[in-house]
Amino acid sequence: MMKKIYFRNLCFLTNKKLKNDYDILFVLPGLASKAEEYDYFFKIKKRNFQVLILDFFFFKNLSHTYGVDYLFYISRQIYLFLKFKKIKKFHFYVHSMSSIIPILLFKYFVKKRKLSNLINNEGNLIPSDCSFITQKTVSYDNNFFKNNGYLNLIKKTQFSDELEIKDWSANLLDFDANNFYNFCKSTYFWSNKVNLLFYFKLFFKKKIYLYGEKSKNPIVLKKLFGCKMVKISNSNHFSHIYNKSFFNRSLLKLLT
Repeated sequence: MMKKIYFRNLCFLTNKKLKNDYDILFVLPGLASKAEEYDYFFKIKKRNFQVLILDFFFFKNLSHTYGVDYLFYISRQIYLFLKFKKIKKFHFYVHSMSSIIPILLFKYFVKKRKLSNLINNEGNLIPSDCSFITQKTVSYDNNFFKNNGYLNLIKKTQFSDELEIKDWSANLLDFDANNFYNFCKSTYFWSNKVNLLFYFKLFFKKKIYLYGEKSKNPIVLKKLFGCKMVKISNSNHFSHIYNKSFFNRSLLKLLT
């Protein structure tokens, strides 16, 4: 049975009472991906181990707070959560834009590094990782995007030739347009301002990069030379959904 843990503006899904002496795996979904899509992480059988899945759909609109950078804000909230709950051992699985969050966490808040492991599933590491959708979104004024651009995006994704994009469009219907814009804005900003790839290599004790066999990301794969990489066969950016069995087997090997 799934439980929810609330902390300030964050909500985590888990399947047991939080224990701060456990190894905590934070699962951070991609943009407009639902926490429930990752509930198979709860099937991982490991002693003194707990999964917390961040629910971006719970995240409250911060438009009333001028100048808030969404990904920076979340990284700080996770830091405060770690301090308040006195969690010492923690690791991350990240997808897409969420890969920026643990990098900001260690760059700006957590002083002791090389303590955590990171599994990066096609997360943003270089400027070209910003998807066409992210770049297109931030090219608009926020008000125009909320009133017009977001509806146009939903219509286009609903009629996409790519199954995973068409399925993702259902999530967009439930996601806040202003949050979508500001997550894209934050993703674009950090992808171009900070050398994310450098910090990915620097901060984590063990780091692994997952990628779908059909994904078109040759630039970042070349730059990751020397890092452990795992190819998920017959899948693309949403390999955790569209080749779930292979993805799960690969994940279990990495975590046990």
